[in-house]
Amino acid sequence: MSRAEAELKSEQGIELLKEGQVEEALKLFAQAIEEDPSYINPYCHIGNVLSASNQAEQAIDWFQKAIELDASFATAYYGKGAALYNLEKWSEAQAMFTKAEELGLENADLYYMLGMSSKNQGEGYEKQALAYFQRALDYNPDDVEALFERGLCLAYMNHIEEALVDFERVVEQDPEHADAYYNLGVAYTMSERLEQAKECFEHAINIQPNHLLALNGKKQVEQLLENQ
Repeated sequence: MSRAEAELKSEQGIELLKEGQVEEALKLFAQAIEEDPSYINPYCHIGNVLSASNQAEQAIDWFQKAIELDASFATAYYGKGAALYNLEKWSEAQAMFTKAEELGLENADLYYMLGMSSKNQGEGYEKQALAYFQRALDYNPDDVEALFERGLCLAYMNHIEEALVDFERVVEQDPEHADAYYNLGVAYTMSERLEQAKECFEHAINIQPNHLLALNGKKQVEQLLENQ
């Protein structure tokens, strides 16, 4: 049994994953564990593969094994958090992401997932979610989805002008973001800029013709314009 051999097989498994050879990669990760059962990385690699394959329950078991081997391994907590998130266990996922942060993991993905975990817990978590999305943007200012989610938080908290700025930045960076156009339309409606609202709803519908919320928003704005 050899740590060096385990590391080699783990690295080879990662290369196979990049090539899309998932089953062969899993075999190498299993062999890496056989070579050195105390080597943590392949447990997490298997967990990530399972999590990405909609096998979150099984993934959690592998991340837990890694945590039992080294309770200070932040990546394992992040992986377990992601699997719990996929199971819609928002508060448990947030606890794992928070633990990963406490252990030194800091990046845009972590703070985005902390934000989403907070947001999905519903009313009362908006300020917390907003703070996490801001941290995600501090690490990666070009993170379109973090920007969009920050805009949603701001809109929900009735900071409409600030939300408008975020949604406008989203559509500048991603002109095919139908939901951003829809939310821009809502924000413009709330600030009584009806012509701009109508244009945004139309953009959303052009991108996604079955966008029911945008279709309804456009109808309501047209009625408001007729009544002016």
